[in-house]
Amino acid sequence: NDIVKKLYGSEIKSSISRVEKYNQCQFAYFIRYGLNVDERREYKLEAKDYGTYMHEIIEKYSLFAEEYGWKNITKEVCINKSTELTMEVLSNYLSDFYTESKRQTYLFNKIISTMNTVLWNITGFYNQSGYVSIGHELLFDDDSEYKPIEITLSNGTVVKLRGKIDRADIKRTANGDFVSIVDYKSSAKDISFEKILCGIQIQLPVYISAVCKNLSGKGENLIPAAMLYYHIDDPIIDGNANMDMDIVKEEIEKHLKMHGVIHESADIPSMYIAKKNLTIKQINKLCETAYKKMKGALEEMTTGNININPVYGGNT
Repeated sequence: NDIVKKLYGSEIKSSISRVEKYNQCQFAYFIRYGLNVDERREYKLEAKDYGTYMHEIIEKYSLFAEEYGWKNITKEVCINKSTELTMEVLSNYLSDFYTESKRQTYLFNKIISTMNTVLWNITGFYNQSGYVSIGHELLFDDDSEYKPIEITLSNGTVVKLRGKIDRADIKRTANGDFVSIVDYKSSAKDISFEKILCGIQIQLPVYISAVCKNLSGKGENLIPAAMLYYHIDDPIIDGNANMDMDIVKEEIEKHLKMHGVIHESADIPSMYIAKKNLTIKQINKLCETAYKKMKGALEEMTTGNININPVYGGNT
């Protein structure tokens, strides 16, 4: 209707994360994106800011590693580069702010320690898994290699969904090319089938379908193989001063395992993933369900439905 068109336009430019917000609560979505109401920002370093800094650090390190060669990176090289990039990124964002209090200095040093641990773990993954990078911070946008996900709704409205994938990898085998996507998180997260059915956790299934569709135009035999969350963390291990360092290493690796779903033949080393094995039929069904939930939400959105219907823990 006319009011909806005035709010969102005849061609809607949105993102999958916004669609998830709409499925979480239509009215909350309207307040945030229809009326553009937002919380006032305060000048302080909060946990939610970490993700922004850490994503940029990982991207810069990955570009360095692609040029240097993942297999050529020793732990010393990794730690030195990680520390250098972390200090560079945080200094650019925060200027001298991080030295204003002991708490901020502690947080600054904590991020350095976390990134050293995480980047060495990521380096190990590329050295041992057989997967190679398709891209880091992979953009879906008009000016990018990957175009926005475009959907034409029943009322004729065209929706273009822009977004970004933190990491996409591929492993080429005689049985097909396995595609994996990874979402970096500052807190622990796993795939929830219940939340996918509610339409509030659909990003990974939609994005992996989009990546495979884009690459399939290049004649590759693609298999959507893994949808994973990586918890950016520097885990504290229970133990004592006499604990064997190999055991400490195993415990750290256990805490840093990626969580999500994986094709039963994807062959990602178990030291890097805590997995739910699925068949290709199950993965395709998961992706189809996520797409239907996304399109259904967009249909509802463009008819002007703004009900107060929050989702609690995956249940309305």
